[in-house]
Amino acid sequence: MEFRIGINMGDVVKEGKNLYGDGVNIAARLEALCQPGGISLSKSVYEFVNNKTKFLFNDLGEQKVKNESFHAFDVLLDPSQKRTIKNKSISALNFALLLIIPIILLSLSAVYFLSSERTKSEIQVAEKIEKTIIGKTLLIKPLENRSGSEKIENLSKSITDHLISSISSTVLLNIVPTQLSYTLKEADFSNSDINSRYGVSFVISGSIITSKEKFRVNLELVELETNNILSTINEEFDLDDLFGAQDILEQKARRAILSNLTLGEEAVRYYEKYFPAKEEFVQVMKLSVAQNKDGVSWSKNHAEPYRLILEKNMNNSGAHLLYARNLWRQLAVNRTNISDNIKNIQLSINKAIELDPNNAQAYAVAAGFKAMRTQQSVDKLLVEKALNMGGDNSETLSAVITAYQFGNNHPKVIETSKKYFEIVPFGQTRLRLIMLGSHIALGDNEGAKEVALNMVGSDEFSDFWGKLFLIFLEEKSGDKEKANALYTDFIAKNKTNNQDLIIKIKSFPWGLQPWYINNLISSLRSIDRRVFPSS
Repeated sequence: MEFRIGINMGDVVKEGKNLYGDGVNIAARLEALCQPGGISLSKSVYEFVNNKTKFLFNDLGEQKVKNESFHAFDVLLDPSQKRTIKNKSISALNFALLLIIPIILLSLSAVYFLSSERTKSEIQVAEKIEKTIIGKTLLIKPLENRSGSEKIENLSKSITDHLISSISSTVLLNIVPTQLSYTLKEADFSNSDINSRYGVSFVISGSIITSKEKFRVNLELVELETNNILSTINEEFDLDDLFGAQDILEQKARRAILSNLTLGEEAVRYYEKYFPAKEEFVQVMKLSVAQNKDGVSWSKNHAEPYRLILEKNMNNSGAHLLYARNLWRQLAVNRTNISDNIKNIQLSINKAIELDPNNAQAYAVAAGFKAMRTQQSVDKLLVEKALNMGGDNSETLSAVITAYQFGNNHPKVIETSKKYFEIVPFGQTRLRLIMLGSHIALGDNEGAKEVALNMVGSDEFSDFWGKLFLIFLEEKSGDKEKANALYTDFIAKNKTNNQDLIIKIKSFPWGLQPWYINNLISSLRSIDRRVFPSS
């Protein structure tokens, strides 16, 4: 069964079990106007939800159904639902006039109409993307169907939809939602337009062709700013093996993104070595993204999913180390059973080294955990061993950065962080914050400002912290006027206030809270008193 839904807001009168009034009547008319399987809204509902959702809307204009006039909008659940409805209230005279318009004028009007509609469409797409996409973003374009048949078009859509839905939760990049991806294709924007006008940094595009009972898919991962091809994928499948094709293309596309942009080749190989089964590899990637993509989601039971992974892999060095690292992170927000948890962390680190003495990351984690517990300088032998074995592995480097952080070796934090971000330009925001803190600790405000500026616009989480520290750094440098302006803009755009902002900063699981976070809070309070003295 296919349903139609009409949604309206308005006054309603209830008598017994019946509802009356314009609120109900317009909703009923919208339902009648709606396409099968679609949703239509009144203008009042559209204005309420437009800026609060990621949906696209199609403006149908003023409509008249059963003597009820109203402005209607379709929710575009799929690009194919876009339609134009002619208003049926045209008078006989107007209709006659339309019939006698010369053909040439009609043609010119059509050209103008299409041009203006295209401009309107571009504006709507631009506004929508601006609200839903921020920073380093990947667009997975719908595959180009080079066979022309409807069957292959459906195959193309199935593969495209699967790539978008399956990859988005496993990589540290923003992925353009499915609906916007099809809209951009329909609007026929060039790669340069997508990059310069809509802020998309990377594109996976490709084609699908058929020959007898087989089909071939060609994919390219392209960096739009330089137009460099970062990776290519060419695979051939049987026509009756859609699911197999989806799985293989998903795996290869994800690997290309991880290897080139967010994890690095050596780290990908590290996780493939310890988690060769696709299901476990994907689970580990999802857990990592959940921590770092939208902010750090450490919780009182943060280590539990890693414990479950470990239960299935008790002789796996990588599983023991994952559990150790994440139980350690859990301690940042759950300060209960501290001695037992510390003991379990150390046992898991030791077991990881015992099971695989070549697990470089384990020595880096051991060094960091030792520095945290003893509050002394970093064990150089452990760090050197880690770097000699896995200095090109971003995950090893992230553990070394943590070790230097707890050892208060700020120059080494900065040096190692730079190497980390050379390997993975779009790695963990948490590590940029650590590097920023080290610049501040060394009194290098310009270096700290450069890191903060790199964070702005990178993703929602990075953007938030980057802008906060830019406010702090302007205040610290004595430019109170600029600090005031940045702070006012930040409060307005984030729809927050100083009290809620301080709570959010304090709720971030810093572990041992760095002194510069306290300085940040103190500066924000001082600025707020200047900007909003009455509050």
